[in-house]
Amino acid sequence: MLPRCADSDLVDAASEVLGMMFFTDVMNGNVPSEPPEKPLTVKVEFQGSSTGMLHMSMPRETAEALTANFLGLPMGEVPSEEEVNNVVNELGNMVCGSFLSKHQSEELYDLSKPEILGAAGELPTQVATLRRSLELDNGMMVLALSWDRLNSRA
Repeated sequence: MLPRCADSDLVDAASEVLGMMFFTDVMNGNVPSEPPEKPLTVKVEFQGSSTGMLHMSMPRETAEALTANFLGLPMGEVPSEEEVNNVVNELGNMVCGSFLSKHQSEELYDLSKPEILGAAGELPTQVATLRRSLELDNGMMVLALSWDRLNSRA
């Protein structure tokens, strides 16, 4: 079997999780975009035979729409900040786990507890090895993956 491409595996993982669990479609898997203003950013670290981390960032409005979809809230109901943080943490966990399962299906990894970064939680541009901006049917999301394996397997 040919080695899989980390770039397409990351976009595919996000697309599948967003579609199945959040009823949201990825309209475009690599659009040029400016970083969101006052983003909500989650970080998930992983380790196993190699180490890395996934940062996922989005505008607050996108996070609220995804949370409402995930929780099945009535149209127009705005989720609480706690609900948004919990759901975004879970989304980060699901996307990271799905990516690792796709890209390194024979390996075992431990994932850290997802962590919402503070108000200045912008994506680490100097650290990210792979960065993708996703246009969703209800907003925008940016994924930044740092992984020691990307230098040899992307």
